[in-house]
This record gives sequence, C-alpha cells and structure tokens, in this order.
Amino acid sequence: MGGISSGRHPHYGGKLKQIGIKFPIFTNWFILAKQICHYKEISFSEWVRLLVKKEVERFRYTKMWPCKCTDSRGKIQYNFKRSHYCNICGQYQNDMYKHLYNKTNYK
Repeated sequence: MGGISSGRHPHYGGKLKQIGIKFPIFTNWFILAKQICHYKEISFSEWVRLLVKKEVERFRYTKMWPCKCTDSRGKIQYNFKRSHYCNICGQYQNDMYKHLYNKTNYK
C-alpha cells in the first residue's frame, strides 16, 4: 500500500479507504472523546453532532441576526450582521439602522 506521491500502487479502496485505515484511533484526543462518550452514555457520532450544533449556535448568536422571514420548513431566517436590511420582509437589523437609512434631507 502506498501513498499518492510515493510511487507505489495505492490501496484498492482508493483515497477514502486509505484515510479510513490511517485514521488515528489511538491518539489522545480520540481516546479522551471515547471516554467522554462512555461517561455521558451517548454514541460518538451523537457527541460530534452536538459539538457541531453548539458551534453553529455560537456563530449564529455572535455573527447573525434574525428577521421575520421563514423558509419553506417554517424556520426563522438569519442574516449576517454586515447586512442591515432584509430585502424579503423589509425589516432592519435594529432601530438605529432603520433611522440611519430612512433619513431625509430637509431644506
């Protein structure tokens, strides 16, 4: 079995099979993660799913803002904080941006 650039013939399963065989199941982080899963009595894939969900919630809380729009499944639409206005429902991020964008020049 050889790597891509080693000059030897690669494994019969292709690149994904090579990665699966070489996955570091004896590293410290993997052993610790398995111990945490055993302690919490959940599967490893469920634990990874919860970690990703936690990271998405943190990102959504710090970098996005919700508006009145909903998607086809009924979930609230989120906009990035750099966009201060939602083109679909016409809602502004907050009252300050609403006042800023709706200024009129009086003479």
